[in-house]
Amino acid sequence: MIRGKVEDIKLPEGFDKVDIIISEWMGYALLYESMLDSVLHARDRFLRVGGVMAPSQTQMMFALCEAGELFKERVGFWGDVYGEVFSSLA
Repeated sequence: MIRGKVEDIKLPEGFDKVDIIISEWMGYALLYESMLDSVLHARDRFLRVGGVMAPSQTQMMFALCEAGELFKERVGFWGDVYGEVFSSLA
């Protein structure tokens, strides 16, 4: 096992490519932790032709919804916090 930032690590002597890369990179809403660039860097730098990345694919699905109460609770709340306006935090 090699630990460190993928941009900084080196493979052990005698190895230039790997057969599999396993990474938990998705975070919230797939892209929240901004790790996609690092995963692509690892793939391009270390994965042999025909190698496996796990996970190798994902899917985003969106749907419209009405969330007036949730908006009022989480965003509208900042318009009047005990008589003070904090709308810039919304």
